[in-house]
Amino acid sequence: MYKILWDSYYLGETNRKALNPGHSGGKGARQNSCALLASLRPQIIYLNCWLSKARQWGRLREGLHTLGVFDQVQLFPSVFFGVFCEATQPLKAEMLGQLFTINFSEQEEKLNKEAPVVTFWRHLLLECEVGRSSISLQDILHFATRADKLPAAGLSPPPSISFLHHPASSQVRLEEQNEKKVEWWVEALFPQSKPLSNNLILPVTSTYKAFKSSMEQAISHYVHLLPLDA
Repeated sequence: MYKILWDSYYLGETNRKALNPGHSGGKGARQNSCALLASLRPQIIYLNCWLSKARQWGRLREGLHTLGVFDQVQLFPSVFFGVFCEATQPLKAEMLGQLFTINFSEQEEKLNKEAPVVTFWRHLLLECEVGRSSISLQDILHFATRADKLPAAGLSPPPSISFLHHPASSQVRLEEQNEKKVEWWVEALFPQSKPLSNNLILPVTSTYKAFKSSMEQAISHYVHLLPLDA
């Protein structure tokens, strides 16, 4: 970089008179001026690009200095490598499953119904990863958090899972319905999400078929039919 600056300065000084349109020499001086500018053009372009990048890096450095982050980066470069340099990894079922903290109910009756749903959830993630579902892992992530990919620094607040049960007032009606009617009622539950808290609410169903159908319908509707900023 310094060599470019020196070459530019040296050539400019040694040819200063040639670059001056009023200098004696007339046509020959103007020709020398044009030739010199043509020879310096690549260096000038490179210099401008370099200075532009240098200003950007300078602003980034000033920003990192605000909370002392820059000093920590210098002390622990390997720790920050994944944040600044590591390429984005493809989303995997195991990765997405570990991302969510599961919040079970305290009531034992509800807890017994939620435990099988966790198994349904993990199985659905595996099917999404291998393409056996109409939705993808990215669709689930976007539905739950509105994020298209996992940020290098993680999501804040940490994503969590809770459960959607039948309303207490409907339990009596559920018991009175025949087996076919109950199955239809179970499938009527759909997942919900609270993006501000990164909370995914899973429907409590009795079968994996009902759980998968519910998840695919709700998430497909959101991803494909609603605006991206909904």
